[in-house]
Amino acid sequence: MSHNIKAGVATGKEVQEIFNYAKKKGLALPAVNVIGSSSIN
Repeated sequence: MSHNIKAGVATGKEVQEIFNYAKKKGLALPAVNVIGSSSIN
């Protein structure tokens, strides 16, 4: 997979790139509710 999205929080243009990539490839994106590392743990 060729992309230029960096790990971490995606905002603005990066979010749109992720959405466009997923749409183009027919991928689903999970809806997650993570507000901090304690939520992940």
